[in-house]
Amino acid sequence: MLPKTARSGRKLLRRFAAEAIDIYPTPTRPGNGFSRVDLDRLLDDQFVTVGEHARGLGRRVRVTELGHAVLTAHSEAADHG
Repeated sequence: MLPKTARSGRKLLRRFAAEAIDIYPTPTRPGNGFSRVDLDRLLDDQFVTVGEHARGLGRRVRVTELGHAVLTAHSEAADHG
């Protein structure tokens, strides 16, 4: 049984799965259109991980196997619902 996710969480997961997104440790860097609270929730649920800091690139957000499973399950449910 997969954990329940809010629509906003799935939307953010799809975005992380579709494109390479880096986060930065300083507030002077531009945001990527999502809140730290949303990211923390996905991290707590183990749907994403954050890689090591790469010089000049920030830290890459990666969708975990569990995160991909949630996306697949909701995609299939939408196809059948």
